[in-house]
Formats: sequence, C-alpha cells, structure tokens
Amino acid sequence: MRQLRLAMVAACLSGVLQQSANAAVYEVVEMPTQDIAQHSFSASINNSGDVVLLTDGVFNPPIDVSLLNFESTTLVDNLTDIDAAQNGNFNTEDLQFLADFIQAQSLETFQKLTRYQSFLVSGNNEASFITGFDTIDPELGTYARDTNTYVREINDAGVIVGLGDGPTRKVVYTNESEEEITYVVQDFNSRGFVQLNGAVVELVPESDLPGSISEATDVNNNLLVSGYEATQVTEARQNSIDNCEDDEIRGDIPVDLCFHRLIRSGVSGAFQRRGALWQLNEAGDILSKKSLGIHFTPEEDDNNTYISRALAVNDNGIAVGDASKYFGSNDSIIGMFAAVFKDDEVIGFTDDSEYNGSVAVDINNNNLVVGQASKTISGYNRTKFFIYDIDNEVVTYPVDFFPGSASVAHSINDNNLVVGEGEVDAGLSVSRRKHGFIYDVAEQTFQDLNDLLACDSPYTIVQANSINNSNQIAATAIVNRASYDIKGEAVLDENGDPVTEDVAVSVILNPVSNGNIEDCAPDEQDVQERSGGSMFWLLPLMLLGLFRRRL
Repeated sequence: MRQLRLAMVAACLSGVLQQSANAAVYEVVEMPTQDIAQHSFSASINNSGDVVLLTDGVFNPPIDVSLLNFESTTLVDNLTDIDAAQNGNFNTEDLQFLADFIQAQSLETFQKLTRYQSFLVSGNNEASFITGFDTIDPELGTYARDTNTYVREINDAGVIVGLGDGPTRKVVYTNESEEEITYVVQDFNSRGFVQLNGAVVELVPESDLPGSISEATDVNNNLLVSGYEATQVTEARQNSIDNCEDDEIRGDIPVDLCFHRLIRSGVSGAFQRRGALWQLNEAGDILSKKSLGIHFTPEEDDNNTYISRALAVNDNGIAVGDASKYFGSNDSIIGMFAAVFKDDEVIGFTDDSEYNGSVAVDINNNNLVVGQASKTISGYNRTKFFIYDIDNEVVTYPVDFFPGSASVAHSINDNNLVVGEGEVDAGLSVSRRKHGFIYDVAEQTFQDLNDLLACDSPYTIVQANSINNSNQIAATAIVNRASYDIKGEAVLDENGDPVTEDVAVSVILNPVSNGNIEDCAPDEQDVQERSGGSMFWLLPLMLLGLFRRRL
C-alpha cells in the first residue's frame, strides 16, 4: 500500500513532481518484447530515449538435432513425435522438453543453448537484436543462441557496451578406442564488447589465456569505455594450462576440450583483475588502454589475487567502481570498497569501520557518484545507497524506505536525480518485495516510483535502472498478463481461456507535464497491489551479473 510520507508529498522532485490535477507524474510505456521473450529487464536509456534491455527465455530456440541421440531412452520416452523432432519439426511440447533437456546438460557433447539475449529499442519502437559474439549457424540457418549476451550501457550516439560468452564450435576427436566423439567447446567464457556502426569490437584482455575475462561496463560520449580485465595469470592457472598442453598429462581428450574445461571453471584465484579504460575512435579502433589500480600497493612477493573494476565513466573522464582493500582488526580482512579513478589516483571514501563493503556504480557530469555500501542492520547484511560529491569530498546516505530496508542505486543524471530500488517489506524475511525509487539530491526527497503512477496502472515498478537528462527512466516492472509457451503462443486452460502469470517487463517511465501524485483510495490500492509479491524468483536474476550495478 502506498505510504506517502508527509515530507515527500510536500516536496518536488526537481521538475519532475509538478502539481496539477488528474494526471500521474509518470506514464508507463512498455517495450515491444512480447513477441520476443516472456521476460525482459531494462539496462540503460540514453538522452535520445533509446533503451537497451535484456530478455530471459527467447521464444523458438534453435535445436541442433545433429548433437542429439534419438535412440536414447530419455528421448524415446519423453518425445511425443520423435520422427518429426528428428527432422527438426517440433511441436510445442517436444520443443519445450528438448530446450529444458539441453540446458540442463553439463556434458561437452551437448549443444549449448543460453537463456539471456539483449535488444535495442530505438525511436522507431522496434526491438533489434544485439548480437554480441553470437553468430549465424549455417546448419540451423539462424543465430546459434549459444552465447549469453549482457548489455550494459548505451551512449548518446547509440554506441553499446556489454559482455558475452564465447560462441561454441564443434571439435571432432577420435580417441584411443577409435571412437569418434564430437565435442562442443568455447574459446573464452566472458569478454567485453563495444558495438558501433554495426560492428562488434572485442576487448581482448591483457592476459589472453584460457579462462581470462574482460567486461565493458560503460561508454561516455567521447568513446571512452570503462570496464575491467584479467591482467596477470597466477602460477596455479599457468600450471593448469601447461598440463593441458602436455599430451601425457592431459589424457585422452583434445587440447581444445581441456582448455574449455579451464574456461568453464571460472576465474576466482586464476588471474589478477584490474579496472581498465579503453579509448576508441569512431571507426572502432582501440587507440589506447589505461589499467587502473587498487586501494593499496601490494608487496612484490605478495601472491594474493586482487581486483579493481571501473563500472562507469563520465564525460570528464573520471571513472568509478570498486577495488580490493584490507580492513577490519589489524587490516586482516580483504574486501571490495568503492573507488574513484581520477588521473592516476585510486580514491576511497567509505568508512570501513562501519561498512564491510561498498561499490560506486555511476557518476554524472557534475562529478556526483552513486552506489551502495553494506553493513549489518538488525542482524542482516543490508546495503544502503549513497551519493559522493567528488569536488567537495562529501558522502551522504539518504533516508530510504525505512531503517532496515536494503537500498541500491543504479543511475544518476545531470539533473542530480538518482534511481534504484529498495525493500518495502519491514519483516525479517530474507525475500522482501522491492520497489523502484527516485531521489532528488538538491531537495533531499526520496519517493517510491509506484506512488507516481496512475492509480489504475497494472504495473509494479520493482527496479529503476537508468535515468536520462529528460528524466525518462528505464525500469523493470511486474505485470500480470497472458502466459506464453516456448513458441510465443498464448497458453490456454481446459476451458480455452488464457492462462495468466506475473512477468517481468522492460518499461520507460515518461514524465507527464504538470503531473501530480494521484490520491488513490485504499480499497483500490489494495486491489492494485500490482502483483509484485509473487516475483521473488525473478529478483535473483539481478544478482547473476546481468547488470553492472551491484556489490
């Protein structure tokens, strides 16, 4: 239920909350993804109103029948029309079974079929596919869908940055038993990219060895790209690479498969990772790269792995993110704390006696930084969002939904408006409902975005991801609507009526000229609680690295 705190009702949001009658402050425009996937999540909006977003569960996934054994008991027992399926003609039930079956496999002899794809919605209101490292499979005649693509940001010129998995390829190997086996391998696991002028520029990490990573997190209007990369391999990982190249140690598998297994094993403890700034030109050439440091200088004989990440960069060339730091009693604990990367300095500003970790996630052109810091509140580790003024060296933690609420900032525009999300349930449950918020730095006003929508809006704003200088907000909402099957067709119940479910959708919140907070009757609001409470299963998606704005 809407809780309109008196101070919030009375205050204006810097040109956003303007008083009028019979009009909400924001109108909701849903992005056109209903024909693409069941769920979509906003990532970023630029000053032209272009939105980049992520989808989960794109309809009609391609199935590579050449990698399936249609004589196996599993397929024989579960496919309803095995002959048609073997020829690539799948009914809905069989397509769903095969997609689930393939995605559940961990063996390297199966097709890799991913869940997450990214799209651009530009002024023509059409969603276009952001390929990342995905490629057309000549046998399937379509994109292979074998690489997750996570879009991060889009600048005012439409340049897009993100990261993606490496595409797969088939390696045919004859083992010592004269058995021919087709393996499906990748050459890298996670790599940053820049998409401009219709081309994809790969950000190859400094240490380009099996398992190394890079990520592009932001791009400013001068084509300076922020991110991070693997910089130095550890001795343990180098030994594993050497073992792969040794025929006797590797065993009866191809070297490509051995490298693939290293790639899939992750990077924790395998590489040093450092923030990076790549300068590109309009042709997509990488002109220079700058590596960023951490909060201290390690000793020469220190073999520990340390990390820094540049998660955003403004048009002044100042980057923000986080970096390794020792804290606690006698500086005995290593943690990640917010950092400003300015000139050749790594500037920290979080009080590590109060907070056990922090991250800076965005910076505007006024040199205001937003992020969140974590600490123990009522026995639980919670995050509280902050604003850090670089020029005046002042950090503030605004009042959010309530003292025990965890809040996360995602974006700040040049009007000094911050958007993010916070917990709205005061109970001690681990899973709490979340609502998107907007905060005005000048007026020091915090507001639930759902209070700024029309009373009859079917949407619950659960995450506000990005805000541009027109105060348009790219957000993720929950709405109850028709359920679609894997082919994108409406699911019907036994009476032929559409089945409904709560789904996550990418939306734009457009400011309404002279809009006003509507006075919703309590009984109407109870009905309109907008189905936000049943979507806890979707919220962990935000924690899987799909968005850069996180601890």
